[in-house]
Amino acid sequence: MSFKDIFPFLTFILGIFFTGHIEGRKEKARIKTLKKNVLLELEDELSILERSIKVTSESIYTRLMKPNNFQHISLGKRFNPILFGKKIINDVYSHFNRDTRIALKNCLLLMNQIKEKYNYVCDNWKTDNMKCRAKEESMLYSMLSLYYLLNKLKNERDRFSLPDIPNDEIVDRAAEALQVLRPLKKK
Repeated sequence: MSFKDIFPFLTFILGIFFTGHIEGRKEKARIKTLKKNVLLELEDELSILERSIKVTSESIYTRLMKPNNFQHISLGKRFNPILFGKKIINDVYSHFNRDTRIALKNCLLLMNQIKEKYNYVCDNWKTDNMKCRAKEESMLYSMLSLYYLLNKLKNERDRFSLPDIPNDEIVDRAAEALQVLRPLKKK
């Protein structure tokens, strides 16, 4: 038996042997790309969120000391990353470290809180200045928390760890970094 006769059989055996390894490497590369895309989208949303924080802070300042029938609306863009609502996040979620998974859950929670307050202001801006200002302050507090979290995710990526400071301090740091008034300041 010559090498020519054995070569197709040997190629077939090697193909079977290496298929699992090759497929595993493909899957790792796909997961790495998906993780990168999720973090990249959050980074893009961070710039939108930053502008929305400044607009909301200015709106709160405009509402201050105005009567309850004062009519004013000025809201930034909605924070709505598209990857959170899709299968993509489900495919990659388990491949993040524990702290990143908790942070992503917190992002979803904060997004929902912000959306709820945003919708309230949109629906009631003509009728109740005081409640709208209170909702905007609460929304700004959530936005600053989200900003800090996204900024930390962006900078630390795979080394991300949850902050070990209270949320009030997180909001203080984010407000200071963005040079906006800190909402809901305790006296």
